[in-house]
Formats: sequence, structure tokens, C-alpha cells
Amino acid sequence: MLLVTQRLTELDETVLSQCGTLIALRITNKGDRGHVSAAIQDELHDMVALLSTLRTGEGLVMGEGIKIPSCIKFEKISKAPKSTDPKVSEEWRKERPGDKERDFEKTVDLWRNQKFS
Repeated sequence: MLLVTQRLTELDETVLSQCGTLIALRITNKGDRGHVSAAIQDELHDMVALLSTLRTGEGLVMGEGIKIPSCIKFEKISKAPKSTDPKVSEEWRKERPGDKERDFEKTVDLWRNQKFS
């Protein structure tokens, strides 16, 4: 059986503890990481700290299905949707077009003054 979830804390701990092999992708929520930590062997607890540092497409595999707990990287699908994490530092450096900047300022002004045109 394969169990997939984005909300580990909503799973009963008994269910998670019955999973023989765990593949965990990036988990930034401290409560979710604690849920994973409670379900794995004591000697693997240090690996749970790595979950928040994983990049997109990386995961940790641990449990009965693998001899040594490992960090893995999934192959990207050739026809996958073109969605990635935004590169905020690059976007902030871009200049805003003049016309759109005026539209933005006008919209903010109307919003602040509660006027609609």
C-alpha cells in the first residue's frame, strides 16, 4: 500500500508507524517533522533535521525497503509542467514598465481612498 499526504499531522501516529519504508520530501513544518521523527527508528532521528533543507525533487528514503537511509533525487519528467520556485532576487532587480507602474500607483491610490472608477 502507498500512503501519500501533504499533512502528516492529520495522520494517526499508528498509521504512520506501520509504514515500513518512508519517502519524505521537503518538510518545513516543525510539527510534521516531529510526526516523522516519532514514526522512525531512533538512530535515524538526525536525518529528520535534513528534511527542511531539501530542494525540489529531493527526498529522504528510510526504512525496510532500503539497506542504508539515503538522500535521493527524483528524475524530472520530460513533459512536466513548467512550474518552479520563483527566483525572487532576480525578479526584484527587474525594472517595472512605466505604464504599468502608473497603473499600479493609481490602483493603490484608489484602494487607499476607497474610491472605485
